[in-house]
Amino acid sequence: MLTRRSAGLAATASTLPRPPASPRGHLPLAAILAALPPDIILGVEAPSAEHAHLPPVERARLCGESTRAFLATLPAPGG
Repeated sequence: MLTRRSAGLAATASTLPRPPASPRGHLPLAAILAALPPDIILGVEAPSAEHAHLPPVERARLCGESTRAFLATLPAPGG
């Protein structure tokens, strides 16, 4: 269900200049992920004006790299 708060977060996320999973991101992703069930499937969508000139494969690689680095900083589910 989309609430006023989640709609605001979505609008903020869609205009960030870098992947939100990066250490320089602006969303409280650790807190958001902690509130989700541990077996949920996630997708990452991170439009970035900074990387718009790069080929899609390179943008995906950078996004994946940033996301994996962020996830590695989180405690293991249930831990």
